Amino acid sequence: TVLNLAVSKGNTALTHLLLERGVDLEVRNKDGETPLFKAVSKGHSSITSLLVGKGAVANTMNQDGETALYRAVSKGHTAVVSLLLCNSANTEIPGPNGETPLYKAVSKGHTSIVSLLLCNGANPEIPSPLGETPLFRAVSKNESAIVSLLLGRGANPDAPNGSGETPMEYATKKN
Repeated sequence: TVLNLAVSKGNTALTHLLLERGVDLEVRNKDGETPLFKAVSKGHSSITSLLVGKGAVANTMNQDGETALYRAVSKGHTAVVSLLLCNSANTEIPGPNGETPLYKAVSKGHTSIVSLLLCNGANPEIPSPLGETPLFRAVSKNESAIVSLLLGRGANPDAPNGSGETPMEYATKKN
């Protein structure tokens, strides 16, 4: 659609004009993505703001099972993550591999996004499908700043992974 093209090209003025004319915000492209997904993928924070301001649904999933928040986290678009969180994006909806946005942010080493998610209520105790908590993942990746953030938000250093090993045991063994 014209809206998808305007969003994809980062054309804020045309996107605004189309939204004022009442185009369908939830129309999907051939990949099953709404204009919001396209804006999020490209890191277009001003267009993301326009779309959510007009009522684009942040928690809608694409055909791959990603929400807009999960996509923004995956791409490392901090400003877009912040916008989505301010517009009620659910921090607990897992992505296609069963990982929460918080676990994904930890895996990618996106410290500022981890902080945003935690400040917006993301649960640091939800494990990955393999039973690994975000804290265990941060310890295994030697992400000390993220470890501090997670511990500051109450992450349990004694929560075992799927193999029964705790983050504390892993850190002790690793060093």
